[in-house]
Amino acid sequence: MASRSDSVPPPPVFFQAAARSVLTQGVTVRGIIRASEDLVVDGLVQADIVCAEFAVTLGPNSRVAGKLEANSIELHGVFDGELLAHSSVHIGPGSTAKGSVTAASVQIDPGSRVRAHLLVGENPDGSR
Repeated sequence: MASRSDSVPPPPVFFQAAARSVLTQGVTVRGIIRASEDLVVDGLVQADIVCAEFAVTLGPNSRVAGKLEANSIELHGVFDGELLAHSSVHIGPGSTAKGSVTAASVQIDPGSRVRAHLLVGENPDGSR
């Protein structure tokens, strides 16, 4: 007889982060989200997200429109708006970024789509 651990597939990689706050597929949020810990979003969000000291991961099912401020941002879904990262932005394969991206560093993987104004080498507050 197979044990539960043998029959249940592991969670997708983006859920294996140390995040404690997760908005999954099937969840829709409108308004403002403020997080004081790492955040994973894999649903529909039409809101500003403020997570300035922590990481935000947008999963492959995410559809986010608004302003997102975080220490670091991993994009694997669709984002339309303003990405502001104090550290880094990673735009993964198959993802879409529209609008603007401001970060100390930006990684854009092959297979991603970016139609955005990029300001690389600066923090969102304008410091280097």
